[in-house]
Amino acid sequence: MDQVTDEWWYAVVDVIEALTDSQKPRDYWYRMKKRVAKNEGVELSTNCRQFKLKAANNRFYNTDGAGDPHLVEATEAKS
Repeated sequence: MDQVTDEWWYAVVDVIEALTDSQKPRDYWYRMKKRVAKNEGVELSTNCRQFKLKAANNRFYNTDGAGDPHLVEATEAKS
């Protein structure tokens, strides 16, 4: 949660994993960003912020995070 704006942010890759059958949600997100940029001229990651989140290997990695309105935009692009 962003303490300044009281807005919740979510890891985009986690949302993609929950909404799709993809075994590699990180790759799915990467390809989706490229496809939307090429076909529609829109950069989905522009509306994302980078957050350091702990991975399964106990290391921290930057990952795209998005608030509610931007998640809707990303999931609509998925269709």
